Amino acid sequence: MGLIDLFIFRSSSRMRRILQNTYFALPMHESCFVGSRRSFASARIGLSNPRDKNIKTLDVTSLVDTGALHLCIPEHVALQLRLDELYKREVTTADGKKHLVPYMGPLIVTFENRACFSGAMVFGDQVLLGAIPMEDMDVLVSPSQQALIVNPESPNIAMSIAKSAYSEARDADSNGI
Repeated sequence: MGLIDLFIFRSSSRMRRILQNTYFALPMHESCFVGSRRSFASARIGLSNPRDKNIKTLDVTSLVDTGALHLCIPEHVALQLRLDELYKREVTTADGKKHLVPYMGPLIVTFENRACFSGAMVFGDQVLLGAIPMEDMDVLVSPSQQALIVNPESPNIAMSIAKSAYSEARDADSNGI
């Protein structure tokens, strides 16, 4: 089982659909690479430091990449938000190279009527929104609009799944499926 297969197996069915069925070609971004099927878009998101309410929320344009797992931010964003380095993390970028980068946080990420807590890897020259914070906020990439959108199946409040694949298999067995 490859890394993308493992990620898809552990993700919800909605995220599995995103990663398997929705992709379009834009230039490759040096990101935390997950698999060969990717969706790209850009979106205005808010980034804030929940530990210091005196620091204003940064409104930034983010590259949205479903092939990346995490939030990645440039160093100047981490400095503006006065984030703490939590530890170092090794990241493999789209070009296959490995880098040791600071993992900083915590952050609050906002998009439209959605928000989530996250940490961020600090590298690159632009903000990159990956699949984990997208899943947490219940947002999707619309290939036809080339934009990040709120999940139309749950437009008013983020939806999450707390049922594991194991419990689904157990339920299917008990129902004779």
